[in-house]
Amino acid sequence: MNIGINMNPLQRNDTSLFHVSTENRSPLAEGEEKKSFSIAKKAVNPIAERKAQAFEKARKIVSDAFEGEKKIDAEMQELRDLSAQLVEDNKEKLDQINGNKQEMSELQEYYGVQPDSQEQKDLELLMKKNDSLYDPSVRLTEEEQKRYEELMAEGKTEYQSRMMERYSENNRLNAEMQDNLAAIHANGSALRFIKGERLKSNPIGEAEDAAEKVLDAESDTIMGMLVGDAMEHVQEELQEKVEDAEKLAEKAEVQEEQIQETQEKVEQQTEKAELSDPEEIVEIQAQIQAEIDKVLEEMKLLAEDLKGNAIDKLL
Repeated sequence: MNIGINMNPLQRNDTSLFHVSTENRSPLAEGEEKKSFSIAKKAVNPIAERKAQAFEKARKIVSDAFEGEKKIDAEMQELRDLSAQLVEDNKEKLDQINGNKQEMSELQEYYGVQPDSQEQKDLELLMKKNDSLYDPSVRLTEEEQKRYEELMAEGKTEYQSRMMERYSENNRLNAEMQDNLAAIHANGSALRFIKGERLKSNPIGEAEDAAEKVLDAESDTIMGMLVGDAMEHVQEELQEKVEDAEKLAEKAEVQEEQIQETQEKVEQQTEKAELSDPEEIVEIQAQIQAEIDKVLEEMKLLAEDLKGNAIDKLL
């Protein structure tokens, strides 16, 4: 029992695209199927397949190198874009700081606080305490710390409160700007490092060299396969010539036997002719000559036929 598979995609009414048939088939059909499969398998060109595999391997090496370089380019561009965003952010923060300073100047004028007044000195102490939150090197003295605690207990004036709101905001903005600047410098260092490393190596060139080596190695392998095929072809032709020579020898042997038989007939006919009249001798000689000519002609045709076959094979 054989199983046939129908792979016609147009038959959408079937529950499956694969239609199984269980018809009995003859052993001859099975043999033909095996023979067809064997021929189809031999039809695959191993040399073309090796060429395609080598090219695909070489292409992947170079493609991977290009992809790696593109990834590095993308990462470098990401660093540049981030630095550009941080620069813009710092510009905005600087505008806010300048705006707060302008407001603080206006508040001092609005409240009429003199630079040498106690209220202004206490404000400067509050500012120093706020600076210590962002700069560890800034510290209050014992006397300043005592006065600061008294101010916290007494409570800040309206002027001091409004001024400290803007001052505290400026300290925060300054700290954020410093963080942005540190990130910008780090990004710049990373970009310079990547550029330096790129100058030390050439990934694309190295990949191209590697791909070329792959193709060269496969070329040697393919050449060996070609030589093997050529030797196999020469052996096949040699075998054919040996078979032709054997056939020629067999036919020559047959022809030799025919000539031997003809010579024997000549001798027999000659002996008989000696007892007959001259006319009968002439007729017998003519028959004998015709048979000899026929044998020689057959041998000539055989030689020309074999010679023609040999030439056809060479062509």
